[in-house]
Amino acid sequence: MDSVVLCHLCKEAGFNFGIAHCNFQLRGEDSNRDQAFVREWSKQLDVPFHVVQFATQQYAEEKSYPHR
Repeated sequence: MDSVVLCHLCKEAGFNFGIAHCNFQLRGEDSNRDQAFVREWSKQLDVPFHVVQFATQQYAEEKSYPHR
């Protein structure tokens, strides 16, 4: 909620900004819904949207980190 309010305030103040989202893909479809929400929010604000997806679970398995 904090990020949504901050973006709204930045838009109202006339700042030139974009929205970035990191999808760590740890919560299945919930992670994808979060990404879709942020993408739609950026469209509503008419600001650039940037996304990076991480294969977090795969990385943890390769590095032998236990998933929590």
